[in-house]
Amino acid sequence: MLFLESEKTRNLTLSEGTSIIAHQNIMMIMIKNKTDFFHVRSGMQREDFVLSAETISRIRHLRINKKRMRGKRGGKGKSKAMMRVMANSISLSLLNCRSLLKKSTELFEHLKREQIVILTETWLKKEDEIDVRCTEIYETFNMINRTREGSNRGGGVSILVRKNMNAEYEEVDIGDFTCTSMEWGVFRICVDSNLHLTIIGIYRPPSTSVTDFITDLTELFARVEHHANVFMLGDFNIPWNKKDDTGAQDLKATTYVLGLDQCVERATHIKGNILDHIYKKTTNSTKTLRTKVRELVTDHNLVTTYLERKTKMETTEKKEITLWKQIENHEKSLLEKLENIEWTQNINEDWRLFKSSIEDFRKEFIPTKNVKLRNIKDCSWFDEELKQARRQLRRFEKNVKRKRISLGAYRLLKKEYQQLLERKKRETISGEILEIGNDSKKLFEKVKQLTGSIKENPMPNGDDTEIANNFSSFFFEKIEKIRNQLEGHPKFSPEVTSGYELTNFDELSMEKVKKLIMSLKTKSCENDIVPTKILKKHLWLFLPSIHHLVNLSLQTGLFVETWKEAMRDH
Repeated sequence: MLFLESEKTRNLTLSEGTSIIAHQNIMMIMIKNKTDFFHVRSGMQREDFVLSAETISRIRHLRINKKRMRGKRGGKGKSKAMMRVMANSISLSLLNCRSLLKKSTELFEHLKREQIVILTETWLKKEDEIDVRCTEIYETFNMINRTREGSNRGGGVSILVRKNMNAEYEEVDIGDFTCTSMEWGVFRICVDSNLHLTIIGIYRPPSTSVTDFITDLTELFARVEHHANVFMLGDFNIPWNKKDDTGAQDLKATTYVLGLDQCVERATHIKGNILDHIYKKTTNSTKTLRTKVRELVTDHNLVTTYLERKTKMETTEKKEITLWKQIENHEKSLLEKLENIEWTQNINEDWRLFKSSIEDFRKEFIPTKNVKLRNIKDCSWFDEELKQARRQLRRFEKNVKRKRISLGAYRLLKKEYQQLLERKKRETISGEILEIGNDSKKLFEKVKQLTGSIKENPMPNGDDTEIANNFSSFFFEKIEKIRNQLEGHPKFSPEVTSGYELTNFDELSMEKVKKLIMSLKTKSCENDIVPTKILKKHLWLFLPSIHHLVNLSLQTGLFVETWKEAMRDH
């Protein structure tokens, strides 16, 4: 028994020259006596249709379960959850198109709302470049085409990037890599300064060896796995859903070892197999919100995965902080711990004793707290005025839903908020550029930050051992060359002069140490055992110990190794 559901009366084409009317009511299609006849029953009419057995087998992909339609108002449009996913995400789609040129108009109707698309089996040749530029797809999307080498028909992998995204895109050079078991392309896309993607497009012809394909796929992935946010999409022609298929089992084992997760769980081919795969690297910072197998376009479905898109303004992170303000309630305990330190006159050992005393005191008396930190560092234009405007806009939005205010008032306020946002952005960025002045280095850095330019990997490709040997031999040869050039020159002997000898440093008074500490900038990093602000406020507690350590370092001429460490501010 097969169930069909339709919002209005329409034709559903099942095979060439054969169609069936789907009425507004649910209709039952039943095979009668295992023959080529079946009946259509509705609440309005009953008719007989004659279909072939082949048509009946092909009708399965139209199966619709009524339960899936529940929760939608009248069955029209997308669910609210799906709309939220689409609004805050980037769509990454995959389709086996089986000739881009011949089906360009039909393909455009299915792809016109997509953002990034990988097409397999484009059947393009290099001489088709002019014809491709005349299609509707080319007017809407930027394209990079990888055509099949040789004169054989078929194959080909392309990537489409929607033009109004204003994203930077390029093909990645992975060095000297060739294979015969698949067709591929590696592309890098910079959506904005927060989202960089590395996308691998794959097409494996069914006639090639699965074993060779897995070997080539592993080598290809090894060349790009160091990139951020790696996604691999393609028509693998390996039925992922078949548990008894040896090729599928080998592929599952390989992707597990490579750290790749398969996102597609439903059939993508008309025969009920999962042939189109979308993999994400498990260490990706970009989350996959949802993967959806959509309408049937050729003999393959359009498959889309939605990637989370976050702005730095809205990102949050959890961090454990130490509530050093509580030190005011335990000053006496800290003073006793520091006074009871038995100094050894060894700078490294005395520093360890001082540090461990502070750490023991912190664990015993100072509590910690997990907090969410909101990162708005890169949004200097988002000031208090904008925050208040956004809060007011959200209040209006809630009142519109409760029908307390009109939709027109909300739209007017939203327009004012957008204008304020654009003005603040423009004023802040213009001011930052004016402050840079004639410093071209800072100006280029600022432009890269605003445009989200992709930093190229400076490391060369190839075998690690070979690269290290080449690096070493370069310097050996350089030194050898300099020595050969200096053979004819007279040797230089510096003149020996008598001078002053520095044997020791003068000790610092406690008042001098105090003055130096109070002159420090009030900022800290994770390497500080006590925040600078707390150190200055309660300096009378720490000063005797610090005075001892400073003078001991000057007397012995030794500097503690950890004092040489620093943290660089990105």
